[in-house]
Amino acid sequence: MRGPQDIPIPDDILITPASSDLPERVLAFFGTTGKWWGSWRSPQVRGGFNAVLIIERLGEAEADVVYIVPDYPPWYIKGSVWRTSARIEKREAERERLSLLIPYEPLKTTMECWFEGNEFKGIMYGRFMKQVILWKPLARL
Repeated sequence: MRGPQDIPIPDDILITPASSDLPERVLAFFGTTGKWWGSWRSPQVRGGFNAVLIIERLGEAEADVVYIVPDYPPWYIKGSVWRTSARIEKREAERERLSLLIPYEPLKTTMECWFEGNEFKGIMYGRFMKQVILWKPLARL
């Protein structure tokens, strides 16, 4: 299968529909299909690259996710499929922002994703730069 901009999607993706019993703020991370895509950008350098985020299973405080990126040599990104468990927790007490925290071992960092109004945003800090993304629903793989 192919994703946006020819990102190879593994054939073994298994998405479990999110339970309607979950709080609405948690259900938002699943969206309608459990599939998201976006393009990473950095205020420090030009360019960017597309990525896919798939929520295979969503619980009240955790999620099983698949994060997929292509090779992007300008940023020293090696294409990969990363499967991991993510946490869902409050990150900003004053605004009660709920975040999806995804450990990303290849860069030894954590990707943080959250909703600001209807926008699903993400941020990741590398050794030398900050990267931001705006996730958009992905209708099909």
